[in-house]
Amino acid sequence: MSANKESNLVQAYIELNKFCQNGDYDRALKASGKILQIAPTEQKAFHCKVICHIQLHNFKEALTALTSSKNAALAADLHFEKAYTQDGNVFDSRKRMKAATADGLEHKLNSRQRSAIAYNQALLAIYSNQPDFCKQCCVKLVKEFGDERRAALIEASSLAKEGKKDQAVALLLKHGGNLQFAAVQILLSQGDKKAAVKLLEESEFKYRPGVVGVLCTLLSADNELGRASQLFTDVYEHYKKDEQLMSLRAVWRAAAAAHARAGRSSEAAAAHEALARAEPADKRSLARLVKALAPADPRRAAELAAGLPPIHEIESKIDIDALESSKWMMGAKVVKKTVQSKQEQSPGTPGSELLQKKKQKRRRKTKLPPNADLSKPPDPERWLPKYERTAYRKRRGVRRDVIKGSQGMSTTATDQYDMSKQQTTPSSAASAKSPRVESKQTESAWQRKQQQKKKGKGRKW
Repeated sequence: MSANKESNLVQAYIELNKFCQNGDYDRALKASGKILQIAPTEQKAFHCKVICHIQLHNFKEALTALTSSKNAALAADLHFEKAYTQDGNVFDSRKRMKAATADGLEHKLNSRQRSAIAYNQALLAIYSNQPDFCKQCCVKLVKEFGDERRAALIEASSLAKEGKKDQAVALLLKHGGNLQFAAVQILLSQGDKKAAVKLLEESEFKYRPGVVGVLCTLLSADNELGRASQLFTDVYEHYKKDEQLMSLRAVWRAAAAAHARAGRSSEAAAAHEALARAEPADKRSLARLVKALAPADPRRAAELAAGLPPIHEIESKIDIDALESSKWMMGAKVVKKTVQSKQEQSPGTPGSELLQKKKQKRRRKTKLPPNADLSKPPDPERWLPKYERTAYRKRRGVRRDVIKGSQGMSTTATDQYDMSKQQTTPSSAASAKSPRVESKQTESAWQRKQQQKKKGKGRKW
């Protein structure tokens, strides 16, 4: 790939990322198409294109792009997107469901297949906005197949879609277990963070790493840093005698950050100590522990600092020139080029001063048409539009199209010259005797106007 093509590709990806973050999926779709024009084998750009179609509810276009034969290699791993676009087509799903629930077909299917069909029928009722039929399908799931939990989840989804979120939460909490997470999701969609936190704290899954992370995020969002710190203290006490400390590194790291935000230095040091115990070979965890212990217990911090690598080893790996230069913000490639150029060029070599000079831009030869007169210099304004050039003069006379119709004459004026509508009076009879005078006056006025127009046509300035 050439350098110009690569730079265009990077710029297009930057635009795509910006549009996706802003939720502008129309422009993101155009940006992904631009990337695919530059590099047709870019799978990430193709994935973004499909997602943009889905976000814009263009399920047909997304499915066409996924099922096209020329995009077979790009769409090989997009199974979820393909299934989602097919499910988005409710009309097609209805036709398939009608074929699956035909009369006499239930005798050819086993109980597992019939249960799956009933479950999908209930889901289709939610998407088709049929809450009563969805409830009937849930009752059928419980009666015939005994699948209470899935039936409760579907019924709660239907209630939440209707706007009856309190009833949906009550139904999910009635069955308990993993359905509590669905109840938490409904509460968070309502914006009720306190109820969601209370439900998670009272659940049996309180000390799971994922639940701990959600609780910490929700408590920190409400500025309850003390409760977040106490939560990690409870987690530490819960897993104190557990042997599976290796799987809780992220928990201890988050605990140390939460304790530090709450101003509890001793608890933060305990979390760092648990992290260092879980990762004995990680020198960064040991360094964090030394930093946390230094204000409270400097003697122990000095003992633990003896296990850290010496400073001269770390200094040898740091490129101070690269850090001091402002080019490190531009990316790793620019830094690499500058470091290589500095290594290749030593200060004593001859010609180094010439290399340090600013590189002059090569002047390109001016492009001229094939029939150009080389004896005369080309017009510098030849690339400007005609109306922007200095020699341009605007035309004075505005030539409009020929006016058709009454030409502004009102109905009263036309009635004035209609002899059939006028009453015969002595004055009108006198005027009717000499019609030639009027026609002569009108003809002379019209001729004068035409002569003025002809005189004006010849004048250009």
